[in-house]
Amino acid sequence: MMHQNTIELCESFLINNTTLENWEIIYSTAHSLGSKFILSHLRDFIKNNYQHVIKSNAFLHLRENDLIEIIKSQDLVVPKEDVVIESILNWVKNGNQSRSETTAEDQIDDGSSVSVENEQSRQTEKNLRQSLDQNKIVGCKGKNAALKLANINKNRLRCLERFLSETRLCLVSSITLEKLSRDNLLMDNKRIRAMVMDAALYKSMGQQHGQSLKAAVHRSCSGLTNVGVVGRQYGNFNTFSFQPEFQWLNLSKCTFLVNCTCVKLIAYQTYFIAVGDLVEYSSVCVFVQNEWRELMILSSHGWLGVAVEEFIYLINSSNQQIKRFDPRNFNCLLEDFISFPKQNKIEHVCSFDFFILAFCSEEIDETAVHCLDTRSQTWTRLDSLEGSANNMHSFREEKQLYILQANGNLWEINIEEMNGVHLKLVEVLWQGTSKVFGVIYIDERLCLCFSKESENDVASSSTSKLFAKISNVFSPTQFLPWSNIVPAVVKSHSR
Repeated sequence: MMHQNTIELCESFLINNTTLENWEIIYSTAHSLGSKFILSHLRDFIKNNYQHVIKSNAFLHLRENDLIEIIKSQDLVVPKEDVVIESILNWVKNGNQSRSETTAEDQIDDGSSVSVENEQSRQTEKNLRQSLDQNKIVGCKGKNAALKLANINKNRLRCLERFLSETRLCLVSSITLEKLSRDNLLMDNKRIRAMVMDAALYKSMGQQHGQSLKAAVHRSCSGLTNVGVVGRQYGNFNTFSFQPEFQWLNLSKCTFLVNCTCVKLIAYQTYFIAVGDLVEYSSVCVFVQNEWRELMILSSHGWLGVAVEEFIYLINSSNQQIKRFDPRNFNCLLEDFISFPKQNKIEHVCSFDFFILAFCSEEIDETAVHCLDTRSQTWTRLDSLEGSANNMHSFREEKQLYILQANGNLWEINIEEMNGVHLKLVEVLWQGTSKVFGVIYIDERLCLCFSKESENDVASSSTSKLFAKISNVFSPTQFLPWSNIVPAVVKSHSR
């Protein structure tokens, strides 16, 4: 007992006297003693002092598993994600592995390359894409580049893919992405090249589709928070987040929609657009930079909306009209687009790449699916789905789009080179009809959203083979109707 007390006193002394000057000595001592308690404290110390720690040679002596725990932490304090990327490259390229250092257990296999199909709008992003395209060719020369860098520790080099996968790569600047794309050592690995290209694609296109990527989750220190947004009556909006723990909070009230009885939300980049039905017209508003702006007024009701590339498409659920506009121009002009070819009421719309899918209840228990190619402005009828289109929802998990019906059927959307868009039934999340009013994938979990009055009637949790985490989220009040739910990024203090 006395021996144990002495160890605890020593640990407490080291923890209470950790500084930027002596943390490496304490770090080495903790590993020698096998003290998880001290190591846990030191990881927290490094997270809070990361900018200073990475400037020292001692940073290069961190072990792989410790560095992983630090860089993947939501609580890592950095002014921008570029700092994390630069520090990782420094650790890999300049660190000397000690005898006691843990080596990577898994070899990194080359994966298939990913192509960027859209043109970048800004010059830096154009340069980035050109550099990435060039590296599809120079990648085969990467082994020669690696030979020239023979002084790099091979065990650390094998860690690089794992490190990059734990960063917020989608949040780094285009300049840093371009720098990564010109590094032959990195681009020789197809999986790393795919990560960089995916991040570039997200910055130019993916945000417009409301994707909730692990690599785009803002850290706690950023002042921004990834949230789910839901609209209510009379211009009221709520957000929910799981950081640091689950909570509902109010968003600024939209004065343009105070008389609104029904609202639909559209995810676009890091903000969102609300289309609300008022007495004699519909109002289209955008929430950006923590304030509401009214973009336009529509003369009819019942508009649904989706984002495809740089445009927002508005589709009237009843009169088959389709219009589009570019929300980046706040004095935007509304353009007419090809109309929906059928007279059926559209219950749900979603977008995937440059396609728009429209779902209609055609028969008692069958859903008709129509697909619009926005490039050629042509409609195609797809195979019908079993079950009604009423109360249908769509959500994105990383790069995949899913459709969820009220009967629990979960459909995966795929694009096949020869057969175009294809829907595949992948799972049944529940039996019977659910009262879910919204679905969103956020913070690496699938959230099924219910009204508060359903709290006692809903099962504790649905089961899924595809999603490791499923959470039931109940609205903070009983006032209905609620809108659909979309992902967005808001200022932390405004949530």
